[in-house]
Amino acid sequence: MTQNIRPNSSRCIALSIAGSDSSAAAGIQGDIKTFSSLGVYACTVVTAITAQNTLKIKEVVPIAPSLVSDQVLSILEDTPPKAVKIGVIHNSPTIKATADALKLARCPIILDPIIYSSTRAKLLESSALIDLVSTFAPLLHTITPNITEAEEISGQRIKNLEDASKAAKGIQKLGARNVIIKGGHAGKDLSTDYLLLENGEEIRIARRRIKIEGSHGSGCNFSAALTAFIAQDFSLRKSFELANEYTNSSIQNAYRIGRGLPVTDPIFAVYNNSCRLGVMQRTQEAVDYLESVEDLGELIPETQSNLVFALEGAKTIGDVAGVKGRIVRIGSRARPSTCVRFGSSYHVASAVLAYQLFNPEFRSAMNIKYNSKIKNICRSKFSVSYYKRNKEPKHIRYKEGKTLMWGVKEALRKRPAADIICNTGDFGKEAMTLIFGHEPFDVINKLSIILKNYKNG
Repeated sequence: MTQNIRPNSSRCIALSIAGSDSSAAAGIQGDIKTFSSLGVYACTVVTAITAQNTLKIKEVVPIAPSLVSDQVLSILEDTPPKAVKIGVIHNSPTIKATADALKLARCPIILDPIIYSSTRAKLLESSALIDLVSTFAPLLHTITPNITEAEEISGQRIKNLEDASKAAKGIQKLGARNVIIKGGHAGKDLSTDYLLLENGEEIRIARRRIKIEGSHGSGCNFSAALTAFIAQDFSLRKSFELANEYTNSSIQNAYRIGRGLPVTDPIFAVYNNSCRLGVMQRTQEAVDYLESVEDLGELIPETQSNLVFALEGAKTIGDVAGVKGRIVRIGSRARPSTCVRFGSSYHVASAVLAYQLFNPEFRSAMNIKYNSKIKNICRSKFSVSYYKRNKEPKHIRYKEGKTLMWGVKEALRKRPAADIICNTGDFGKEAMTLIFGHEPFDVINKLSIILKNYKNG
């Protein structure tokens, strides 16, 4: 049997340099969960072994600096990451060895300057704090201290947003280009994360504080999520917003595995189809799955395909996630040209927005080719409606993207519950089949039925 090795077309690599957490909520284990849940392949460098649980850290054993350096160099020479996250580094020799190795990295480096664990155990030797910041600062894209850490690094007491601004500017002067101060450790009713960009712009995101007795792993979740989004080529501003949303969701879904602090759930955080992060991730999962479907390329039209998923209550194209570029045919397979982003699809997204005027529960769609064979399969298996391109009004025909909205509305007026909407094309306009569903895998299930009958018929 020939092994089918999938090409790395949409998944990228990020590197976590951190300590091992035996409770698996934070550290290397937490970063692996976060990277993986966000569609990023996780490589790791272990800097220390900890014996800890949800109650306390019993022991911290640093890894030899030379071994840490060798781990970093091993990753850089074979699987170069698109972003690097640095977490716990226990002492100055390891800091220096890691920084020397990372000089060969050609990607953004994010430092989460962890001084204490969530159970208040010291994870950084007191003498190493100055070395941590001064050694890494020239290499850093972003540093992400919490309020306590920002106070120790900057020497600025933080009681309000004005203090956070002063502290961030002080940290920026030490060499870090961008500074994020995580606000989860302060405030009674609101938790505010603060971002100071290298151009001096300040951005704040405030959320109502979640009433929970602390949480183990939330700080690592945030910095790892930020790294994952940066690795996927999101801007720092957008990565900041998405990481904030992701961490908020992971805390809301925290649960107890022991007698101490509850642990965050970075896996469940993305499975919320009501939020932007959940919608984007679900769409990416569906697109990744399509790559594995044999002979799907036979259904890709000349103008190519897209698979989209809209937010609840979507109003504009920007509320609909889809493949940036399109899904193209390569041989007998279908491949996404890039990854999933909001606002990436125009035509299929317009079709979903039109459908939601009739049934808001149908939030996903994909376009495939149209011919008599596909038409007959759809008519035998689904509820189907049609519209004719040559009937569209002139004021619609010459406006980009308006045809599909008009056509879907016309078809649904005839059959409001149609799963499939077809059009027979027009001069210079390819005929098309649109498959609609509640979410992407609902669309894929219908697509699979069509493909199976198409191959067997």
